[in-house]
Amino acid sequence: MQRHGRPQKPERAASCPRKAAEQAAAKADQEAMDDEAKQLKQARIKNWLKQKEAELATRRRLEEEQADLLKQQQMFQEQRRDEHEAELQRQRQIRLQSARRRRKELELEMEQLPNSARGARDRRERRGQVVAANTMAAYATPRVAMKTPRAQSAGSRQRPLLF
Repeated sequence: MQRHGRPQKPERAASCPRKAAEQAAAKADQEAMDDEAKQLKQARIKNWLKQKEAELATRRRLEEEQADLLKQQQMFQEQRRDEHEAELQRQRQIRLQSARRRRKELELEMEQLPNSARGARDRRERRGQVVAANTMAAYATPRVAMKTPRAQSAGSRQRPLLF
Protein backbone atom coordinates (compact mmCIF):
# COMPACT_ATOMS: atom_id res chain seq x y z
CA MET A 1 0.00 0.00 0.00
CA GLN A 2 1.11 3.39 -0.80
CA ARG A 3 0.36 6.47 0.94
CA HIS A 4 0.93 9.76 -0.74
CA GLY A 5 2.99 8.04 -3.29
CA ARG A 6 5.24 6.32 -0.79
CA PRO A 7 5.24 2.67 -0.09
CA GLN A 8 4.17 1.76 3.46
CA LYS A 9 6.32 -0.54 5.48
CA PRO A 10 4.73 -3.90 6.26
CA GLU A 11 5.73 -3.73 9.97
CA ARG A 12 3.97 -0.47 10.46
CA ALA A 13 0.75 -1.63 8.89
CA ALA A 14 0.56 -4.63 11.22
CA SER A 15 1.42 -2.63 14.31
CA CYS A 16 -1.32 -0.02 13.86
CA PRO A 17 -4.25 -2.24 14.85
CA ARG A 18 -2.19 -3.75 17.65
CA LYS A 19 -1.19 -0.29 18.87
CA ALA A 20 -4.77 0.86 18.71
CA ALA A 21 -5.85 -2.16 20.74
CA GLU A 22 -3.11 -1.52 23.30
CA GLN A 23 -4.08 2.12 23.51
CA ALA A 24 -7.73 1.19 23.94
CA ALA A 25 -6.81 -1.32 26.65
CA ALA A 26 -4.56 1.24 28.35
CA LYS A 27 -7.33 3.83 28.13
CA ALA A 28 -9.82 1.35 29.64
CA ASP A 29 -7.33 0.51 32.41
CA GLN A 30 -6.78 4.24 33.03
CA GLU A 31 -10.53 4.88 33.20
CA ALA A 32 -10.93 1.96 35.59
CA MET A 33 -8.10 3.36 37.74
CA ASP A 34 -9.66 6.85 37.57
CA ASP A 35 -13.04 5.46 38.65
CA GLU A 36 -11.37 3.55 41.46
CA ALA A 37 -9.46 6.69 42.52
CA LYS A 38 -12.70 8.71 42.43
CA GLN A 39 -14.47 6.14 44.58
CA LEU A 40 -11.54 6.07 47.01
CA LYS A 41 -11.51 9.87 47.19
CA GLN A 42 -15.28 9.97 47.75
CA ALA A 43 -14.94 7.37 50.50
CA ARG A 44 -12.23 9.45 52.17
CA ILE A 45 -14.39 12.56 51.93
CA LYS A 46 -17.39 10.70 53.40
CA ASN A 47 -15.24 9.39 56.27
CA TRP A 48 -13.86 12.89 56.89
CA LEU A 49 -17.40 14.34 56.92
CA LYS A 50 -18.56 11.64 59.36
CA GLN A 51 -15.58 12.39 61.60
CA LYS A 52 -16.32 16.13 61.52
CA GLU A 53 -20.00 15.52 62.32
CA ALA A 54 -18.98 13.32 65.25
CA GLU A 55 -16.59 16.02 66.48
CA LEU A 56 -19.31 18.67 66.20
CA ALA A 57 -21.80 16.47 68.03
CA THR A 58 -19.25 15.87 70.79
CA ARG A 59 -18.49 19.59 71.03
CA ARG A 60 -22.22 20.43 71.21
CA ARG A 61 -22.75 17.82 73.91
CA LEU A 62 -19.82 19.19 75.94
CA GLU A 63 -21.10 22.75 75.57
CA GLU A 64 -24.57 21.66 76.73
CA GLU A 65 -23.06 19.84 79.72
CA GLN A 66 -21.00 22.92 80.61
CA ALA A 67 -24.06 25.15 80.28
CA ASP A 68 -26.04 22.80 82.54
CA LEU A 69 -23.21 22.72 85.08
CA LEU A 70 -22.95 26.52 85.05
CA LYS A 71 -26.72 26.81 85.53
CA GLN A 72 -26.59 24.39 88.49
CA GLN A 73 -23.72 26.34 90.04
CA GLN A 74 -25.61 29.61 89.66
CA MET A 75 -28.73 28.08 91.21
CA PHE A 76 -26.64 26.70 94.10
CA GLN A 77 -24.97 30.07 94.67
CA GLU A 78 -28.32 31.85 94.59
CA GLN A 79 -29.74 29.34 97.07
CA ARG A 80 -26.74 29.87 99.39
CA ARG A 81 -27.11 33.64 99.08
CA ASP A 82 -30.82 33.41 99.91
CA GLU A 83 -30.09 31.17 102.90
CA HIS A 84 -27.41 33.60 104.09
CA GLU A 85 -29.80 36.56 103.76
CA ALA A 86 -32.47 34.63 105.67
CA GLU A 87 -29.97 33.90 108.44
CA LEU A 88 -28.97 37.56 108.62
CA GLN A 89 -32.63 38.57 108.78
CA ARG A 90 -33.24 36.04 111.56
CA GLN A 91 -30.29 37.43 113.54
CA ARG A 92 -31.57 41.00 113.08
CA GLN A 93 -35.00 39.95 114.34
CA ILE A 94 -33.43 38.32 117.40
CA ARG A 95 -31.44 41.49 118.15
CA LEU A 96 -34.54 43.64 117.74
CA GLN A 97 -36.58 41.41 120.05
CA SER A 98 -33.79 41.48 122.62
CA ALA A 99 -33.57 45.27 122.42
CA ARG A 100 -37.35 45.62 122.77
CA ARG A 101 -37.43 43.24 125.75
CA ARG A 102 -34.55 45.06 127.45
CA ARG A 103 -36.22 48.45 126.84
CA LYS A 104 -39.49 47.20 128.38
CA GLU A 105 -37.62 45.78 131.37
CA LEU A 106 -35.88 49.10 131.91
CA GLU A 107 -39.12 51.04 131.57
CA LEU A 108 -40.76 48.76 134.13
CA GLU A 109 -37.85 49.24 136.52
CA MET A 110 -38.04 53.01 136.04
CA GLU A 111 -41.75 53.00 136.89
CA GLN A 112 -41.16 50.96 140.03
CA LEU A 113 -38.35 53.12 141.44
CA PRO A 114 -39.22 55.35 144.45
CA ASN A 115 -39.10 59.12 144.08
CA SER A 116 -36.18 59.56 146.44
CA ALA A 117 -32.75 61.03 145.69
CA ARG A 118 -31.42 57.58 145.25
CA GLY A 119 -34.29 56.87 142.87
CA ALA A 120 -33.51 59.97 140.79
CA ARG A 121 -29.91 58.89 140.41
CA ASP A 122 -31.03 55.39 139.47
CA ARG A 123 -33.53 56.84 137.01
CA ARG A 124 -30.73 58.83 135.33
CA GLU A 125 -28.63 55.69 135.06
CA ARG A 126 -31.61 53.74 133.79
CA ARG A 127 -32.36 56.43 131.20
CA GLY A 128 -28.81 56.04 129.94
CA GLN A 129 -29.44 52.34 129.63
CA VAL A 130 -32.72 53.02 127.80
CA VAL A 131 -30.87 55.30 125.39
CA ALA A 132 -28.29 52.56 124.87
CA ALA A 133 -31.07 50.03 124.24
CA ASN A 134 -32.72 52.41 121.77
CA THR A 135 -29.38 52.90 120.05
CA MET A 136 -28.96 49.12 119.78
CA ALA A 137 -32.44 48.84 118.32
CA ALA A 138 -31.59 51.53 115.76
CA TYR A 139 -28.42 49.71 114.76
CA ALA A 140 -30.35 46.45 114.46
CA THR A 141 -32.69 48.07 111.90
CA PRO A 142 -31.20 47.64 108.44
CA ARG A 143 -30.91 50.60 106.08
CA VAL A 144 -31.82 49.58 102.55
CA ALA A 145 -30.15 51.03 99.45
CA MET A 146 -30.46 49.77 95.90
CA LYS A 147 -27.46 48.69 93.86
CA THR A 148 -26.29 51.11 91.21
CA PRO A 149 -27.60 50.18 87.76
CA ARG A 150 -25.24 48.22 85.57
CA ALA A 151 -25.42 45.79 82.71
CA GLN A 152 -27.32 42.75 83.91
CA SER A 153 -28.41 39.62 82.19
CA ALA A 154 -32.08 39.15 81.46
CA GLY A 155 -32.51 36.52 84.19
CA SER A 156 -30.85 38.43 87.03
CA ARG A 157 -32.76 40.49 89.51
CA GLN A 158 -31.73 43.53 91.46
CA ARG A 159 -31.17 42.93 95.16
CA PRO A 160 -31.08 45.60 97.88
CA LEU A 161 -27.85 46.26 99.72
CA LEU A 162 -28.10 46.13 103.49
CA PHE A 163 -25.81 48.36 105.54
